[in-house]
Amino acid sequence: MANNIPNKKSGAKVLMYSIRLLIVIISFAILLISRYAFTFFIIAILPSLASFAIDKRLNKSASSTICAFNLMGVSPYIFTLWRSGGINEMSQTFIINPFVWISIYGTTSIGCMMLLLLPKITSHLFKIKSAHKLVQIEQEMKDMVELWGDEVINKN
Repeated sequence: MANNIPNKKSGAKVLMYSIRLLIVIISFAILLISRYAFTFFIIAILPSLASFAIDKRLNKSASSTICAFNLMGVSPYIFTLWRSGGINEMSQTFIINPFVWISIYGTTSIGCMMLLLLPKITSHLFKIKSAHKLVQIEQEMKDMVELWGDEVINKN
């Protein structure tokens, strides 16, 4: 009997291959258009390339997050290059403009901060929720003792 449950490992691999394929396609398309635009794009996606190289986990969720935020930071400039008449001149302008790099790497750093902070925040929220649930259960136990007497408590 065949197992029809989708495999999480294969889904993660498909996502990673899709992201890598997207980066490669964009890179080659830009390389065909302009070497300055290609240089700009490669320098801009360095955090993504580094995260792919460093992240050794099977699902590579950290790499996916960093890459997604990195592409969010790069995409407005890529679209601006695409719409501009002088791609080489605009690429050179982007390369020497520090605001461009601050916005691209700043967006990527937001993804990194999410990776660092969200697990801690989620853990803290679960602790608060479990403490609240414990207080609620203790109050229900006190109410049961008041209603039924001390026989309700198991004293083994």
